[in-house]
Amino acid sequence: MTLGFGLTGVWNWAIQKIEHDAKDGVFYTQKAFHNLLAHHSTKLAIPSHTLQGMLDTASLAWARCFKKLAKRPRLKGQRNTLISIPFPDPFKTPDKTRLHIPGLGHVRFHAQPLPAGRLTSGRLVKRASGWYLCLFIDAPPQDIPHEGDGQIGIDPGFLHLLTLSSGAKIPHPKEL
Repeated sequence: MTLGFGLTGVWNWAIQKIEHDAKDGVFYTQKAFHNLLAHHSTKLAIPSHTLQGMLDTASLAWARCFKKLAKRPRLKGQRNTLISIPFPDPFKTPDKTRLHIPGLGHVRFHAQPLPAGRLTSGRLVKRASGWYLCLFIDAPPQDIPHEGDGQIGIDPGFLHLLTLSSGAKIPHPKEL
């Protein structure tokens, strides 16, 4: 069973379970909801933390619905596919062009500079151009450098978009 297919089933089960139990007045804590699928990770061949991350995503979707912040969560299938897979485990620092994703193994990625910090978790997200990994990095905040103390005046106009007090004129953007 592939990871995406198995997680689609977990999502659908969680959405239906929360909905049916809410009608009976039964609500779960996060830990109790995780315990409903305890020891199922080996049966489904899905890492347990990924399974728990999907349960958390489903319960958050219902929590937003119950608070009237979002619509009812939809079941996933062939037409309405699962577009993200959570990986709540911390990631190891990537090697040159390989990153270890818990449950998937080593995956190639395009090397780019990462901010200094600890990789806390990640999420695989499907876009039109392919699958992307969003990394969550616990990094210390960096201050924005202070550039200058002068004042500037801005005059919006018809011939130019803006005219600055320094005399610089910014043209209107060319629309199609």
